[in-house]
Order: sequence, then structure tokens, then C-alpha cells
Amino acid sequence: MDDARRVAQVLEIPYYVMNFKQEFKSNVMDYFVKEYLAGRTPNPCIACNRYVKWESLLKRSMEIGADYIAATMPELNSFQTADLPYAIP
Repeated sequence: MDDARRVAQVLEIPYYVMNFKQEFKSNVMDYFVKEYLAGRTPNPCIACNRYVKWESLLKRSMEIGADYIAATMPELNSFQTADLPYAIP
């Protein structure tokens, strides 16, 4: 995070750190345990993508007026909405 913070400073762009610990616990970990105990094979990545990355992160980013997002998750580097561009390397 320190490298990203320094790069943002040099580029003079906003830098935010967002905590989705609660969303991750309730939508990913709790789901995983429930499904596992029920004898099913859960896929926590799908739950994380849907509820943490694309729902929570996107919502909070739009609330602060972000045009783009970058995340520590390699598969998520930016997003698209009806009025915002996207880019995935």
C-alpha cells in the first residue's frame, strides 16, 4: 500500500484505502462455513466477486465520485457502469 500511496502522490491523484472486512465476513466467510457444513462445495471467489468487489467496492467508489478504481485484487483493476469507462489489462 505504501508504494501505491507514493505513486498516487507523485501523480497527484486521490488515494483511498477501503475496509470491507465486515462485508467479506458476512458474504464470503459465513457463506463458506454454512455451505461446507451442509456438505456442499462452496465457491467463495464467486461470493467475493459479487458482494465485495462488484457490489460494495463499486458502491463506495461511486459514493466518493471515483472515475476509476484500482484494487489489490489482480482480477479487478477498474470497472464499468453506464456512464463510466472501464479497463482491464
